[in-house]
Amino acid sequence: MLKIKNTILLVFLIGFYINSNAQNNRILLDGSFDDWSDKPDHFEDPSGDGRFGFDFENLIMDNDEQFLFLSFDIGIEINLQDQNEVVLYLDTDDDPQTGYVYDGIGAEIIYFFGDRSGYFYKNNTQKSIEHRHLGLSTLPTVSSNRFEICMDRNILINNDLVFPGNTVRAILLHDVQNGDKLPDGPGGVKFKFSDDPLTEMPKYTLAGSNSSDFRFLSYNVLFDELFDKQAQFRRQIAAIDPDIIAFQEIYDHSAEQTKDLVEDFLGGSWYAAKQGSDIIMISKYPILESHYIKGNGGFLIDVNGQQILVINAHLPCCSNDSGRQEEVDAIMAFIRKSKNGETSLNLQENTPIIIAGDMNFVGKNRQIRTFIEGDINNEAVYGADFAPDWDGSDFKDILSFATNTPLALTWYDLESSYNPGRLDYIIYSDAVLQVKNAFNLFSQFLPVDSLQHYGILKDDTKNASDHIPVVADFVFGSTSAVQALQSEVDKMVDVYPNPFSKTVRIRLKKDIKGVIPIQILDQTGKLVLENMIDADLSPEIILQTETMAPGLYYLMFEINGRKYPVQLSKI
Repeated sequence: MLKIKNTILLVFLIGFYINSNAQNNRILLDGSFDDWSDKPDHFEDPSGDGRFGFDFENLIMDNDEQFLFLSFDIGIEINLQDQNEVVLYLDTDDDPQTGYVYDGIGAEIIYFFGDRSGYFYKNNTQKSIEHRHLGLSTLPTVSSNRFEICMDRNILINNDLVFPGNTVRAILLHDVQNGDKLPDGPGGVKFKFSDDPLTEMPKYTLAGSNSSDFRFLSYNVLFDELFDKQAQFRRQIAAIDPDIIAFQEIYDHSAEQTKDLVEDFLGGSWYAAKQGSDIIMISKYPILESHYIKGNGGFLIDVNGQQILVINAHLPCCSNDSGRQEEVDAIMAFIRKSKNGETSLNLQENTPIIIAGDMNFVGKNRQIRTFIEGDINNEAVYGADFAPDWDGSDFKDILSFATNTPLALTWYDLESSYNPGRLDYIIYSDAVLQVKNAFNLFSQFLPVDSLQHYGILKDDTKNASDHIPVVADFVFGSTSAVQALQSEVDKMVDVYPNPFSKTVRIRLKKDIKGVIPIQILDQTGKLVLENMIDADLSPEIILQTETMAPGLYYLMFEINGRKYPVQLSKI
C-alpha cells in the first residue's frame, strides 16, 4: 500500500581563449563529469609533457549565476585536498599589471590545493586565504585523476570583490622541478563569463513525494548535538518529516532517549535500536532485528509488511583509509552472507537494502566501488567479491544536491581547512527499490518562502551540525513498477499544454464519476491553485494560470481516495 503525502516536489596578447558564448546546460558540482561533455570550447594541453606520471590534459571553465567552475584532468590518481603540488593561479580581473605577476598574468588568487590554502593579492597587499574566503568547493573528495571545483563569484575579501570583471585567466601548475604547466605558453587560459540561460537547478521536493512508500533521513548530528541544539534540529527534522532516521554520532544517549526526543519533535510512536558507540536507528515502523557490523549496524525494518535492510554506518575519519576499507569490506560481507542465508539475519529474497551514513570518503576511491560493485578488498578475511543487488547488478548511489544549489555537498565546516564536500551517502538496491525524490537540506540556500513555509531559520543547518541532512523518498518495486504507476496516471487524465503559459486544460480519460479534487503546488509544497472536476457534469476543466510564476509545479488529482501526481512546467 502506498503512503500518500502532500507533494512538492565556469592571451596574454597571444594567449589562449575559451569561448563561452553558448552555455545551455548547468554544471553540477557532483564529482561526475558528464555535464562537461558538451562544452566544446575548452583548452587541451599537450600530452606527455609532465613528470612522475603527472600530466595536465585539459582545462574547462564554465559559470552560472553564482559560481565559477573549473574542471581538469591530471593523468594520475591523487587526492586534491592533501599531499599534492597542484597550484592554481587565477587572474580575476584580466589585468597583467595587478596581482601577483606570473607568466603573463596578474594573479589575484594563488591556491595550493595540497596545502588547502593560498593567497589573495590586492592593492599591493597579500592576504593568506583558505577555502572559506573563496566559497571554494571541490569534488570528488576521494582520489581521482579528474576534479571539478567552484568558487563564489560574489564573494568579498576585505570588502574587495574577488571577481570584479567578466573575464578571468587561469594557469595550472604542478609545482615540482620541471613539473607540468597548463598552458605551456604565457598568458594563461582566458574565460569570459556568460549570461546565457541555463537549465534548471536539480529538482527536489521538500514536502515529500506523494507516491513514496517511505521517507528516509541520514544525519550525522555531531557529538550528540541533537540533544544540545534541539531547536535547530527540531525545525529541520519537522520540515523533513521522515519515516526512518539513520543517526550517527549519538555517543552519550541511548536509543530510548533518542526515540523520546524524536517523538517530541514529530509526535506519534516510534521504534529505536542502537549498535556500536554512536549508531542509532529510529523508525515509525517496527525494527525486527538489529546486528552489529564492525562498529556499524544492520537493521531489519518492517514497512507495512515489506521488510527492508538498512545498514547505518559511520566509517573511520580522515587518514584512516585502511580502517574505512576494512569496515566497508565487513559490511558487504555481512550483506553477501545474509543474502546467502549464512547469518542469523532472517533476510528474505528481494528484500530492499539501503546503506546510509557518514562514510568519510576522503581517501582512496576503492571504498565507494566496494559498496556499489561488491569488490571486496581483503578477500582472505571477508570473502569473495559478489554482485550485490538481487538481479546480479551493482547497487546504486543516490547523487543528491544541497537544496536550491548545483552542489552535491553533505558536509560544511567553514572553520575546517578542508573545503565543503560529500561525505554522506545513501546507496540502495535499485532492482527492488526506486527513488522518487532526494535532496540534502541546507537551510542557508533555501528560498525565503520555503523557510517561512516550513518554519526553518536560515542558519539552522550550519548551526546544528557540520553535516547536512540527506533525504530520499523511496518506492518499493523495480523501475517497471514505477513506470506502471505513471502509466496508470496517463490512462486516467490528459494535462495539456505542458509546458504551459496562461492556461492548463485537464481532461479525464476514463469513466470516472463524482467530484475530483485538483491542486497545483509549487516545489516548496505551497498550494498555488485548487479547483475540482465534477465528472458527472463534465470530464474537463480549464485552469487559469497566467498569474503563476515560471517554474516547476505539481498537479495533484484525487480519485477514489488516492492521489496522483503530474509534473508541470510554467514557461
